[in-house]
Amino acid sequence: MSGLEELSREELIALVVQLREANAALEERVQRLERQTSRNSGNSSMPPSTDDLPGRAKPAPKRAKNPGRKRGKQKGSKGNALGWVAVPE
Repeated sequence: MSGLEELSREELIALVVQLREANAALEERVQRLERQTSRNSGNSSMPPSTDDLPGRAKPAPKRAKNPGRKRGKQKGSKGNALGWVAVPE
């Protein structure tokens, strides 16, 4: 900002007031944007489909109740199916 030395006192005061207003508006905008990026479906009423928007953190995956076992029939357990026969009824 060259040329500030040539401005009068009133012009400098008006410039400072203008810069303060601009700074306050930018601070408000930053706060609003930070709040928007911190919200996701895990901590608000937003649907999960909005979690993939840029800047949004995905919620942590839910832990399984028993992480050592898979769903369905477990390996090594006895089956309950009927045996094969040469002539079906």
